[in-house]
Parts: sequence; C-alpha cells; structure tokens
Amino acid sequence: MTRKQAVHRLLFLIVLILSLSGILFYLQKLIGLENIRQFILSAGPFGPIIYILLMILTHIFAPLPWTILTFLFFDSMPQGQVFF
Repeated sequence: MTRKQAVHRLLFLIVLILSLSGILFYLQKLIGLENIRQFILSAGPFGPIIYILLMILTHIFAPLPWTILTFLFFDSMPQGQVFF
C-alpha cells in the first residue's frame, strides 16, 4: 500500500466516523430522551439489553450523552430490579 492510498483510507475512515456520529446525534435530538426512555420501558425484560446496546453506542459514537441515558435507565427500572 502506498502512502497516498494510506492517506485516502484514513481520510475515508475519518469522514465515515464523523458522518455516523452526526447522524446519530441528529437522531437523538429528533427522537428525544423521553421517547428513548419509553422505548426501554416498553421492551419489558429486554429493556436492560437495549440499554446495554445504547451504552455501547455511546462509547463508540461520542455525541450520544451516556450520563443522561444512565439516569434514564435507573429512573425507568423498578426499584431493586437493577443489580450493580
């Protein structure tokens, strides 16, 4: 691989990551946190799994606010159901 190809590949990855981050940020603003909370609650026993997947996304794509999602999760689960 030549230096020019390596630079093109790196630029492509940077643009891809920035594009995905922008799309996720826009979707989060469009959907709203209350709707995300309701979606987790409506999932029933799969709610914690959805929450874990959302947390993974917040670590991959920084624009999603993980702290707010954490508070939403603890607020939406019945008391004593979350074991940490």
